[in-house]
Amino acid sequence: MTNNLDIYLDEAFTAYNQGQYERAESLCRDVLSAQPENGDALFLLGLIAYRAGAFEPAETLLLQAVKLYPNIENYRLTLASVLQKQGRLDEALTHYQKYPEHPMGLTQQGFIYLQKNQTDFAKSAFEKALKLQPNLPEARLGLALYRGDEKEIEKLARQTDLPDSWYYLARCYRQTGHPKKALNAIERIGLKQQSFLIEKAVILEQLKRLDEALNIYQDLLKQDSFLPDVWANQGNILRHKGQTSQAEDCYKRALALDRDHVAARHNLADLLYREKRIPEALEQYRYILSRYPDNTAALYNLAVILEETADYAEAAGLYFRILLKPNAPKGIEWRLSDTLAALSEQNMKLAKDFTKGWLKNFPNDVVANHLWAAFHQKKEKNILSYVQKLYDDFADTYNDKMVELKATALSEIEACLPVDSKRDILDLGCGTGQFGVKYPHRYSSLVGVDISEGMLEKARQTNRYTRLVRQDIEAYLQQSSDQYDLITALEVLGYLPEIQPLFIRVFDHLKPGGFFAFSVELSPENKTILSPNGRYLYIMKDIYRAVRQKSWKIVTERKINLRREKKSYADGVIMILKK
Repeated sequence: MTNNLDIYLDEAFTAYNQGQYERAESLCRDVLSAQPENGDALFLLGLIAYRAGAFEPAETLLLQAVKLYPNIENYRLTLASVLQKQGRLDEALTHYQKYPEHPMGLTQQGFIYLQKNQTDFAKSAFEKALKLQPNLPEARLGLALYRGDEKEIEKLARQTDLPDSWYYLARCYRQTGHPKKALNAIERIGLKQQSFLIEKAVILEQLKRLDEALNIYQDLLKQDSFLPDVWANQGNILRHKGQTSQAEDCYKRALALDRDHVAARHNLADLLYREKRIPEALEQYRYILSRYPDNTAALYNLAVILEETADYAEAAGLYFRILLKPNAPKGIEWRLSDTLAALSEQNMKLAKDFTKGWLKNFPNDVVANHLWAAFHQKKEKNILSYVQKLYDDFADTYNDKMVELKATALSEIEACLPVDSKRDILDLGCGTGQFGVKYPHRYSSLVGVDISEGMLEKARQTNRYTRLVRQDIEAYLQQSSDQYDLITALEVLGYLPEIQPLFIRVFDHLKPGGFFAFSVELSPENKTILSPNGRYLYIMKDIYRAVRQKSWKIVTERKINLRREKKSYADGVIMILKK
């Protein structure tokens, strides 16, 4: 039986070298069905996935091979290359460094050090590689790149007659965001090799010279129609030009040649999704996951579609699988939280069970703890950490999100504000500084306070605030002695478990006759609650109780729709109080 497996493996490697990837994969899987811990079969399957751009499944397979046979050089170096392609440079380095006498491994270390701007380490790695293999072109290119000497690179290419030098330089420039330099480098080659032409087309795409890139792909396919990467790339250009039916055909041609071409299948699925062909899009993502269960992009995109179609239970499961990954993408916990909040309206018990599992795996996760408190209507003990993380994570997209949700508090407050002379204003929970942007004529001085540094950085960029302070708003009011004509708190009170203390402190910081303008989201029940969406919803009885603590006069009280939620609008109220 062992001899038969060796024959299968020989045939698999031969098929791979001849470009017969489906046959190679089939043979490897036959081997693994008989011998699940066959390192060569795992290795070759990893290579096949790597070639298709499916880095995560490639990593999984190669990691298995390395764990089984940690001393086989090719396994570990290929795993390092996969990690490097994903931008996980430090992890890649740890594997390359296992072979300090391997010229190509040292060279790749050098390229990683260049990316990390650790130029001395890069120089040392390239020099050591050249001591071991003096004519290694990649190492010589690395040194030339280290020196930034294009003339030396040109000299190297001419002396060694190695167009690969220009090719590597072009790829390096393209990947580091210098497409013009990349094009200049690739055009120095002059040869018409397939790989060089494909690289040139990709560079032209980056430069938005789509027709030129398209011409290259079309010429290549006239010469050889068995190029799945080229079909997929051509599809991307056609789609960008609005020719979706032709793009779809290209993706399908790529998949006919290589059914596991992950990029083509992803792009086809996204095209189908945007054309509202949801069942077909779901089919494509499910196929990817049937082959590569840990593919993060497929997990995420499938979850988004399921969330939009109100299949919250399966969507939550997919988001949770992503969250469990060692390098889970930033913000995935918010998608999971929103999905579980929606699920709670369908099946509260299931939503609670999901959250319990989340806390079991991540007991200190502030998002999970906040959601748990909402589901069980308990006072959140770590609300400040939750708010800080929320707004730090969403600072870059906050303004766009408020437009998308049709948030009204900022615009509705204008009709309620006093119209007399400019004032000294305190903007509590100032966020990205949109009050200062919208109402520059309203103030002589404007102080903003927010707990999120990410939001304050956006506010600084508006250049509208006299002073910005990073602090919890209640702590600021407790410590400060400044007085103001107007204090605002828009979309802020929803993160306070109690509002009475804030009203007292605001009163003490207003000048006689000063105003307090705020918005509050209203509870649909007859009591104040912590909603699954993460905000405290108040009843008017509690708001009036807070008003009665001091000598406030209610100037304005207006019911409004604060923002759009999944199914409807959030009911709220805007109030202006006068001291």
